[in-house]
Amino acid sequence: MDISPNQALTPNKKQALLDEIQNELVLSTQAATDPSQGVVPLSLLDKAKKDLQDLLNKFLERKGIITPSETSDAIDKINASKRARLQQDYILGIKKGTLLLVGVFVLAIGGYIYYKKRSNGR
Repeated sequence: MDISPNQALTPNKKQALLDEIQNELVLSTQAATDPSQGVVPLSLLDKAKKDLQDLLNKFLERKGIITPSETSDAIDKINASKRARLQQDYILGIKKGTLLLVGVFVLAIGGYIYYKKRSNGR
């Protein structure tokens, strides 16, 4: 994104910011509806999606320039949405890793018990 915080945007450059907001909104929606996410709490992601949608609607209704403070606010909300998606991915990774470790541990215990009984039977 070539838009920096505290930058006033003319109607021509406004489209670049709107495209970035729409892109992040699509990614957040995909992350929220991804069935592989399981039962991950989505409150941060839902809040970020709502904030982005409100911001997008506000900018689409308005004609003219976007002020520097609005540009900074938009960039902050985009970054908050990215952080929410990353946090969701991190939590999902932790859950998958924990499940894998528990599975390996159960297999190791099962193997130990099997070989222990097998060696005592001889």
